[in-house]
Amino acid sequence: MDVNRDNFYDVLPEILNDINNADYVAVDGEFTGILSFDKMNYFDTPAERYKRHYDCDRHYLMVQVGLAMVRCINAEENRYSLKAYNFYVFPENETDAFDFGSKSSSLQFLAANRFDFVQLFLKGIPFVCKTKHLEKLKNIQQNASRRNTRQIPNGNNNNAD
Repeated sequence: MDVNRDNFYDVLPEILNDINNADYVAVDGEFTGILSFDKMNYFDTPAERYKRHYDCDRHYLMVQVGLAMVRCINAEENRYSLKAYNFYVFPENETDAFDFGSKSSSLQFLAANRFDFVQLFLKGIPFVCKTKHLEKLKNIQQNASRRNTRQIPNGNNNNAD
């Protein structure tokens, strides 16, 4: 099922229920780019691999999150059910533009696999990255602090002179 900004809150209870009832949940992501094979090192430790991916991939954008919930119906008969959700995600529309990189090969891969770019750009679930979120919180707190520290005249203009 495709999930976007139009139906996110409507299907959220169903998604949470499916997650709670699942025996296994798989997560997948689609990106506007990915680490090149020539930069991979199969002898990296998990920490080294994470850092290598982070350094190369942080400029790309995750455009779709996939969740697949697997539930065992009958273990003796090897019967399972699968429920999948595709979340189109796109940065929150701010006054300042959100820049991100892309690789033509990644975009061609998405297009060849029928990725719906129109749904992404027009109906993607808005999100804010952690640094932007923290900036917003800081600004909100500073503005609230300024409002709370303003001197309010007491209206008493009695002069002792």
